[in-house]
Amino acid sequence: MLASKEEIYGELDIQDPGNGTITRIPRIDPHIAQRTLGVLLAPDGNNKQQLQLLLQKTKAWANSVNASSLHANEKWIAYNSILKPGLLYPLPTHQCSVKDLATIQTIVDQEILHSQHLSTSFPCVVLRGPIDFGGLGIPSLHSETLATKIIYFIHHMRRNDVTGHKLRCSLGHLQLEIGIGDNVLQTNYSDLGFLATTLFITDLWTECSKVGITLHGTKSAIWVPSTQHKHDYFIMDLAAMSFTKKQLIHINICRLFTKTLTISDFTTYDGKSIHPHYLTGHGNSG
Repeated sequence: MLASKEEIYGELDIQDPGNGTITRIPRIDPHIAQRTLGVLLAPDGNNKQQLQLLLQKTKAWANSVNASSLHANEKWIAYNSILKPGLLYPLPTHQCSVKDLATIQTIVDQEILHSQHLSTSFPCVVLRGPIDFGGLGIPSLHSETLATKIIYFIHHMRRNDVTGHKLRCSLGHLQLEIGIGDNVLQTNYSDLGFLATTLFITDLWTECSKVGITLHGTKSAIWVPSTQHKHDYFIMDLAAMSFTKKQLIHINICRLFTKTLTISDFTTYDGKSIHPHYLTGHGNSG
């Protein structure tokens, strides 16, 4: 958790080497979002201010459209060309669940149904359902956001550019943090996801897991740790079969502190006993 201004005292000043002018850098609490390129981002990752702004924008647009003389098909065009792009632009940078977007989605759905000459009680499953199965094929904001995140992830991983490199590093960090021997993106988030730090990769894993999507990659594209010999096992793979969620959190904290992944990491070289250094919490020095 990031510290607030009250928890860390002091001011930050910078001096212009040319004229000696001193400028004070304003300090802002980590939960307060600042506007970047069309997106409100807070250092602690919360989405409250961004969602509040999008809700205000949605309400203003709905009121404007309802007060206008636009025909139904024109309202549909207005939604797709004005409101929808404005809502979807910042959402991929945030971690928003279906529940987070529920209020905005309700207003959007009402306007969509009006533009299609449908009652507001029209079933959402039919509204979202594929056209091939009798639905209207109109995805939710959450679905479109998830699709954008998946495309973003795959695009940069395939290009192996700077962003792709950062995604690989983040994925590798997640792999080590969870401590299992399988690609985390191909596992169920509900199993050990509670051990992960909240990141873009974690959010992608969470949302994909909820809808049954798994992301596969070649061995060269996605790093997965391996055991050291034939009869070696990953600590968290074994622990997950026998311990409760609370116990797994404690076990993983100890594992991360000792920087271990598999049984071989903390046993003696003959594999018959625990290395003495790990019993004292100092790890294996050699």
